Amino acid sequence: MQIGNGDIEAASGMAKQPEFKEVLEEIRRLWAKNHLHCGWFLRDDLTIDSKEDAKYCLALLIRHGDRATYMAARKLQRWL
Repeated sequence: MQIGNGDIEAASGMAKQPEFKEVLEEIRRLWAKNHLHCGWFLRDDLTIDSKEDAKYCLALLIRHGDRATYMAARKLQRWL
């Protein structure tokens, strides 16, 4: 599942709800790429395992990230 490439869109153009584990994995990837800028004040061994963790990390990415990070995080936020 790649956000922004349209892979999570059904052929009819309607968005298909991905599984939570797919969304969580995409959030982890985005966090790994941006955590030094957006979450430098958190523990280095932070793991994103729950919906609450995911929401918190997405909020930090939205607030402190660049435009591309903001856009990706907002798309992921819709799936939670």
